[in-house]
Amino acid sequence: METSTLVYVETVIVVKDNSSLVHGTIEVSIGKPIIIDCVRIVAKTEHDRLALKGFQLLSTNRIKISVAEEDPSQSNALEYSVHIFATITAKKS
Repeated sequence: METSTLVYVETVIVVKDNSSLVHGTIEVSIGKPIIIDCVRIVAKTEHDRLALKGFQLLSTNRIKISVAEEDPSQSNALEYSVHIFATITAKKS
């Protein structure tokens, strides 16, 4: 029986000046052979949480994270901790 395992943890920091608004996407790709089962994204601050618009599974091993600041912040970065849980599949011979 295959089970989901924490396979990837990364802190993503988007550096900016304190007068800019960030709008963009971040793609995370993990080597095969895995199938992403669950993604948990934790924002460092409330402002970072509000800027996080969501994420999308692009393939079995790739996600896209969307961020868009709506209000200016004195912060010079957006920071997220990304945790990916996946099933590791057996390689076919």
